[in-house]
Amino acid sequence: LIVLLIICANLANLMLARALAGRSDTAVKVALGASRYRLVREYALESAVLGVTGGALGLLLASWAARGLVAVLPFQLAATPTLDFRVFAFALVVPLTGAFVCGVWPGILTTRRTIVQTSGTRVTGGGAVARSALVVTQVALCFLLLCGATMFLRSLKRVHEIPLGFEPEGVLALAFDLRAHGYTEETAK
Repeated sequence: LIVLLIICANLANLMLARALAGRSDTAVKVALGASRYRLVREYALESAVLGVTGGALGLLLASWAARGLVAVLPFQLAATPTLDFRVFAFALVVPLTGAFVCGVWPGILTTRRTIVQTSGTRVTGGGAVARSALVVTQVALCFLLLCGATMFLRSLKRVHEIPLGFEPEGVLALAFDLRAHGYTEETAK
């Protein structure tokens, strides 16, 4: 989640920089009669395409990483990681939400500034403040991610050093669901 937030902040910063660089194009569109809603919708659509593409690539990498992780780990996992409906829903909702926020916010900032500039009113640097806030957010989230990853690795190392109280080699664990074969709870006991 923290990595996703860092990526969203980075994407918002890039979209804001791109939107600020294209202010003259936006000013021409406004002069030709484009509404603010239409301009913001254009930014949102562009970022939604990026979000869907990123989500699809993320799912592809996650499926490869899950298989690779099982092969590389020096210990056996209790359950093999699989991509189910919840993973697909998360991979659809989160990138679209992040893309929507990353596209709409820069679009609103840029169109507000462009509409005010084309009307002849002077505007102060709101884009610079937004970009600075995004950079500060990215640095803070990166620091949080680094601390969290360090704590996770230390915890993982300590968990593997805990004595189990038995020798796990040669032990087989099985689970049976007798209800799937027609047994009731009374007869299964």
